[in-house]
Amino acid sequence: MTKAEHLGCRCSECPLQDADGPVLPQRGSGPYTVVGEYPSIAAISHERPFTGPAGEILRKALRQAGTNSNTVTMHYAVMCRPPEGRLESVLGRLRARNAERRKQNTKRKKAGESPLPMFPTPMECCRPGVQRVVT
Repeated sequence: MTKAEHLGCRCSECPLQDADGPVLPQRGSGPYTVVGEYPSIAAISHERPFTGPAGEILRKALRQAGTNSNTVTMHYAVMCRPPEGRLESVLGRLRARNAERRKQNTKRKKAGESPLPMFPTPMECCRPGVQRVVT
């Protein structure tokens, strides 16, 4: 079981289950949360959200706002990095697979068979883990 699955993520169902990651959320002591789309290569290598150039920009902005990264909960909507950093490509393939699945389910319904489940997006698979940390 992965660390993300311990948080409630559905890694075994995720189309990114073989991707780099996960980068787990980092809980801060304050009331604010910063959410990124998915981890950068730097975040993957450091196993921490918002590291590398984007992290430096974020930390600078937090300092200018009178706080620091220890007071902010930081996480990604998707905890693993899509291949080549192209989440839209993954989502496009999922849309195509689910369109085919809907066609299959129409035929199954006419035959009196149970429908097959849709393929979940990475966001849907990560959502339970993210919600557990930020609520």
